[in-house]
Amino acid sequence: MFSVEAGDTSPFSYQWNYNGTHIAGATNAMLSLTSVQRADQGNYAVLVTNIAGSVTRSAAILTVTNPVFTLSVVSGSSLTASGFTFQVSVPARATYVVLTTTDFINWTPIATNVAVTGNDMFTDVSTTNCLWRFYRAMTW
Repeated sequence: MFSVEAGDTSPFSYQWNYNGTHIAGATNAMLSLTSVQRADQGNYAVLVTNIAGSVTRSAAILTVTNPVFTLSVVSGSSLTASGFTFQVSVPARATYVVLTTTDFINWTPIATNVAVTGNDMFTDVSTTNCLWRFYRAMTW
């Protein structure tokens, strides 16, 4: 969320820009970006205009980083008849994919989820037929 506050004589008009290019429909004092991806990082500036003239506010720089997440075994967890349960710690609303392998070469996605909270519990029900299995998770 970016916002600008203008003083002096109203009414004001606003035009937000991304890396020097107008953002269509971005004509309010606030600019809300949703589902931000790496392609959205860059310079955001706003042109504010009123009867006295116009001024472009200095650019704000948006940097997008990968969310930090971990996989961990929940205390007391073990392989049961219903599968193997572990915890995925990832920022709420982040999409993540759980992958598995038995050889560290061929990774197979077994689930794609959107984290409801910061700590999602995941049960791999297909582990009941495995001697060993390794996991990793990816997010974007």
